[in-house]
Amino acid sequence: IQGAGELVFEARIKFATLTTDLYDLFIGLIESVALAAAVPCTSTQGLIADNNMVGFYRDSTDATTSALLDTTYKADTVAVVNVKEGAITLVADTWVKVGMIFNRRGDNRLEFTRNGIILPDSKVIPSTQTDFPSDTRLGWAFASLITAANASDFASIDWVRVAQRRVSVPL
Repeated sequence: IQGAGELVFEARIKFATLTTDLYDLFIGLIESVALAAAVPCTSTQGLIADNNMVGFYRDSTDATTSALLDTTYKADTVAVVNVKEGAITLVADTWVKVGMIFNRRGDNRLEFTRNGIILPDSKVIPSTQTDFPSDTRLGWAFASLITAANASDFASIDWVRVAQRRVSVPL
Protein backbone atom coordinates (compact mmCIF):
# COMPACT_ATOMS: atom_id res chain seq x y z
CA ILE A 1 0.00 0.00 0.00
CA GLN A 2 2.84 2.42 0.75
CA GLY A 3 4.28 2.44 -2.75
CA ALA A 4 0.95 2.93 -4.53
CA GLY A 5 0.14 6.56 -3.69
CA GLU A 6 -2.58 8.40 -1.81
CA LEU A 7 -5.86 6.51 -1.40
CA VAL A 8 -9.30 8.03 -0.84
CA PHE A 9 -12.49 6.07 -0.13
CA GLU A 10 -15.92 7.55 0.62
CA ALA A 11 -19.47 6.20 0.65
CA ARG A 12 -22.87 7.50 1.73
CA ILE A 13 -24.93 5.03 3.72
CA LYS A 14 -28.16 4.95 5.72
CA PHE A 15 -29.59 2.55 8.27
CA ALA A 16 -33.38 2.23 8.35
CA THR A 17 -33.27 0.75 11.82
CA LEU A 18 -30.53 0.20 14.40
CA THR A 19 -32.18 -2.59 16.34
CA THR A 20 -29.82 -4.89 18.22
CA ASP A 21 -29.37 -8.38 16.75
CA LEU A 22 -30.91 -7.45 13.38
CA TYR A 23 -27.83 -7.32 11.11
CA ASP A 24 -24.05 -6.96 10.99
CA LEU A 25 -22.63 -4.69 8.29
CA PHE A 26 -19.26 -3.97 6.63
CA ILE A 27 -18.46 -1.07 4.29
CA GLY A 28 -14.92 -0.55 3.02
CA LEU A 29 -12.23 -2.27 1.00
CA ILE A 30 -11.67 -6.02 0.79
CA GLU A 31 -9.40 -8.36 -1.14
CA SER A 32 -10.65 -10.01 -4.33
CA VAL A 33 -12.97 -12.62 -2.88
CA ALA A 34 -16.48 -13.80 -3.63
CA LEU A 35 -18.89 -12.10 -1.26
CA ALA A 36 -21.14 -14.66 0.37
CA ALA A 37 -23.31 -15.33 3.39
CA ALA A 38 -20.14 -15.62 5.49
CA VAL A 39 -17.88 -13.03 3.76
CA PRO A 40 -17.12 -10.40 4.98
CA CYS A 41 -19.61 -10.77 7.87
CA THR A 42 -19.49 -14.35 9.15
CA SER A 43 -22.44 -16.55 9.98
CA THR A 44 -21.40 -16.16 13.61
CA GLN A 45 -22.98 -12.86 14.52
CA GLY A 46 -20.51 -10.12 15.44
CA LEU A 47 -17.48 -11.61 13.67
CA ILE A 48 -15.55 -10.63 10.53
CA ALA A 49 -14.33 -13.25 8.03
CA ASP A 50 -10.66 -14.17 7.78
CA ASN A 51 -9.90 -11.94 4.78
CA ASN A 52 -7.85 -8.83 4.05
CA MET A 53 -10.07 -5.78 4.60
CA VAL A 54 -10.21 -2.25 5.97
CA GLY A 55 -13.24 -0.09 6.68
CA PHE A 56 -16.26 0.29 8.92
CA TYR A 57 -18.04 -2.49 10.79
CA ARG A 58 -21.38 -2.57 12.60
CA ASP A 59 -21.57 -5.30 15.24
CA SER A 60 -25.16 -6.04 16.19
CA THR A 61 -24.45 -8.30 19.16
CA ASP A 62 -24.42 -5.64 21.87
CA ALA A 63 -27.30 -3.25 22.61
CA THR A 64 -24.82 -0.52 23.55
CA THR A 65 -23.01 -0.70 20.17
CA SER A 66 -25.83 -1.37 17.70
CA ALA A 67 -25.95 2.34 16.73
CA LEU A 68 -22.18 2.58 16.27
CA LEU A 69 -19.66 1.89 13.49
CA ASP A 70 -16.14 0.71 14.35
CA THR A 71 -13.15 1.75 12.25
CA THR A 72 -11.32 -1.49 11.67
CA TYR A 73 -8.89 -3.49 9.57
CA LYS A 74 -7.80 -7.10 9.26
CA ALA A 75 -5.14 -9.08 7.48
CA ASP A 76 -5.91 -12.72 6.73
CA THR A 77 -4.83 -15.11 9.53
CA VAL A 78 -4.41 -12.15 11.94
CA ALA A 79 -6.87 -10.85 14.54
CA VAL A 80 -9.12 -7.88 13.76
CA VAL A 81 -7.71 -4.50 14.78
CA ASN A 82 -10.18 -1.80 15.81
CA VAL A 83 -8.63 1.60 15.27
CA LYS A 84 -11.61 2.92 17.24
CA GLU A 85 -14.60 1.02 18.58
CA GLY A 86 -17.74 3.12 18.25
CA ALA A 87 -16.02 5.72 16.09
CA ILE A 88 -19.24 6.86 14.40
CA THR A 89 -22.61 7.21 16.07
CA LEU A 90 -25.45 6.42 13.70
CA VAL A 91 -28.95 7.86 13.56
CA ALA A 92 -31.74 5.71 12.13
CA ASP A 93 -32.98 6.67 8.65
CA THR A 94 -30.28 9.38 8.25
CA TRP A 95 -27.60 9.45 5.55
CA VAL A 96 -23.99 9.55 6.74
CA LYS A 97 -20.79 9.77 4.66
CA VAL A 98 -18.01 7.46 5.85
CA GLY A 99 -14.52 7.62 4.43
CA MET A 100 -10.86 6.69 4.62
CA ILE A 101 -7.75 8.55 3.52
CA PHE A 102 -4.32 6.96 3.34
CA ASN A 103 -1.00 8.80 3.01
CA ARG A 104 -2.54 12.22 2.40
CA ARG A 105 0.50 13.99 3.86
CA GLY A 106 3.09 11.41 2.83
CA ASP A 107 3.23 10.00 6.38
CA ASN A 108 1.66 6.56 5.74
CA ARG A 109 -1.24 7.45 8.05
CA LEU A 110 -4.67 5.86 7.64
CA GLU A 111 -7.39 8.33 8.65
CA PHE A 112 -11.13 7.82 8.85
CA THR A 113 -13.83 10.43 8.20
CA ARG A 114 -17.48 11.07 9.05
CA ASN A 115 -19.31 13.52 6.79
CA GLY A 116 -15.94 14.76 5.48
CA ILE A 117 -14.49 15.50 8.94
CA ILE A 118 -11.37 13.55 9.92
CA LEU A 119 -11.92 11.48 13.07
CA PRO A 120 -9.35 11.79 15.90
CA ASP A 121 -8.20 8.14 15.87
CA SER A 122 -5.85 7.16 13.04
CA LYS A 123 -3.19 4.52 12.39
CA VAL A 124 0.32 4.91 10.97
CA ILE A 125 1.01 1.89 8.76
CA PRO A 126 4.74 1.03 8.95
CA SER A 127 6.41 -0.78 6.05
CA THR A 128 6.90 -3.86 8.23
CA GLN A 129 3.27 -4.03 9.33
CA THR A 130 2.05 -7.61 9.75
CA ASP A 131 -1.56 -7.06 10.84
CA PHE A 132 -2.58 -4.63 8.06
CA PRO A 133 -3.75 -5.94 4.64
CA SER A 134 -0.89 -4.36 2.68
CA ASP A 135 0.13 -7.41 0.65
CA THR A 136 -2.86 -7.51 -1.72
CA ARG A 137 -5.03 -5.22 -3.84
CA LEU A 138 -8.39 -4.25 -2.34
CA GLY A 139 -11.72 -3.31 -3.91
CA TRP A 140 -14.83 -1.78 -2.35
CA ALA A 141 -17.59 -3.77 -0.70
CA PHE A 142 -20.88 -3.09 1.06
CA ALA A 143 -22.14 -6.22 2.78
CA SER A 144 -24.60 -7.17 5.45
CA LEU A 145 -25.54 -10.32 7.28
CA ILE A 146 -29.18 -10.37 8.30
CA THR A 147 -29.42 -12.05 11.67
CA ALA A 148 -33.19 -11.86 12.28
CA ALA A 149 -35.96 -13.71 10.51
CA ASN A 150 -38.14 -11.61 8.20
CA ALA A 151 -35.85 -8.57 8.47
CA SER A 152 -36.00 -6.13 5.58
CA ASP A 153 -35.27 -2.49 4.73
CA PHE A 154 -32.19 -2.32 6.94
CA ALA A 155 -29.36 -0.48 5.15
CA SER A 156 -28.83 1.49 1.95
CA ILE A 157 -25.94 2.94 -0.05
CA ASP A 158 -26.46 5.58 -2.72
CA TRP A 159 -22.89 6.22 -3.88
CA VAL A 160 -19.28 5.21 -3.36
CA ARG A 161 -16.01 6.80 -4.51
CA VAL A 162 -12.61 5.18 -4.50
CA ALA A 163 -9.48 6.71 -6.00
CA GLN A 164 -5.77 6.10 -5.70
CA ARG A 165 -3.11 8.37 -7.11
CA ARG A 166 -0.96 6.64 -9.69
CA VAL A 167 2.68 6.62 -8.64
CA SER A 168 5.56 5.68 -10.91
CA VAL A 169 7.93 3.24 -9.28
CA PRO A 170 11.57 3.66 -10.34
CA LEU A 171 13.14 0.58 -11.92
